[in-house]
Amino acid sequence: MIKNFTNKFLTYTPVTLFILFIMDAFNMYSSDMPALDYITTAVNLIGIISFLSWVYAIGHKTNEKLKNNNITLTIFKYFNFGFMAMIASGVIMYILLITQDEVNITEKSGNMNYHISYLKPLALSLGVGLVLVISSIFIVLVAAKMLVSAEKNKEAKFGDYFTTLILFAISWLGVWWIQPRVQKL
Repeated sequence: MIKNFTNKFLTYTPVTLFILFIMDAFNMYSSDMPALDYITTAVNLIGIISFLSWVYAIGHKTNEKLKNNNITLTIFKYFNFGFMAMIASGVIMYILLITQDEVNITEKSGNMNYHISYLKPLALSLGVGLVLVISSIFIVLVAAKMLVSAEKNKEAKFGDYFTTLILFAISWLGVWWIQPRVQKL
């Protein structure tokens, strides 16, 4: 089911993918209108889910092509794990960010006023954020390596797929070069 959904992204034109990816950049101003915040979040999620589905589909399509040519890249074993770690840490990070508030406690006791102010655990946010960044870099790195390896029909070295990695990193521009290459496979 997931593969059927993600494989559709491989058939889209670069223009369609560009429009989907750029939706992540739409950050409407925050206001007193909660409905606007929900719309902004929904639009951003469409962009993020589109990009991640595209990378996932590229990783799996290129792995199938390599398998058909009797080439196995051991790093692909960790692609799904990295993908799940990224999704889980992204969801946890989102929850932590929307719930991270300053906690204020004010007490009056006789002539004394007590005011305690602190943030919810920041260390947890930083740890989860680190997992999110590392797993995101990992899945894009693997997808870039898999794509170039499938094009060359041999395991690509880092220098071979470095430019593809950069194109994945700047996906709004990279989609114009990567998508036609994927569709040729």
